[in-house]
Amino acid sequence: MFFNTLRPFPPIKWVGFDVDGVMTDGGIIIDDNGIETKRFHSRDGHALKMLVRSGL
Repeated sequence: MFFNTLRPFPPIKWVGFDVDGVMTDGGIIIDDNGIETKRFHSRDGHALKMLVRSGL
């Protein structure tokens, strides 16, 4: 399949991510009430902020 690279791509409307194991280090924190949360790396948040700043 060939793409016409001279024609611009349509604008990106949304971006989806699967965060389990991709944007986390796999760490899970369980608080005293048994509530589970996942630990994220600060660079993942920075990358998302850069994406928003780029206009997407």
